[in-house]
Amino acid sequence: MGDLYAANSPKGISLIQDNKLITVNEDLQVLDMVESPQHDLWFSGRNGIIRIALNDLKRSVTDHEAPLNYVLFDRTDGLNSIQCSVGAPNITIAPDGKLWVATVNGLAMIDLTQLPRTSRKPEVFVVPSLL
Repeated sequence: MGDLYAANSPKGISLIQDNKLITVNEDLQVLDMVESPQHDLWFSGRNGIIRIALNDLKRSVTDHEAPLNYVLFDRTDGLNSIQCSVGAPNITIAPDGKLWVATVNGLAMIDLTQLPRTSRKPEVFVVPSLL
């Protein structure tokens, strides 16, 4: 049996487990979500469109110290508006692999079949000064 995640608008992402709502992340202001065939979770949000690999989300449940690895799509990626519209559903994946999201300035589309896959962000280590 799989895990059931919920977009706990506007308080972030939660996991429903043993009839309890467990907070996974409160920092991301998400509105709605959909899972891609590649098992990425896509969220419409107040600050853009967010992609989180399911494995990274699962890891954040067990390792509370590790930061959640996600990708934010915003104006720098070509969105006319970073504010996704309120109401559900406002995000979907069409059979042709295109992700459609309703924003306050109209529809946004990301072609998931053309989106490059990147690996996890590099870990950052802080080395104390020897001076």
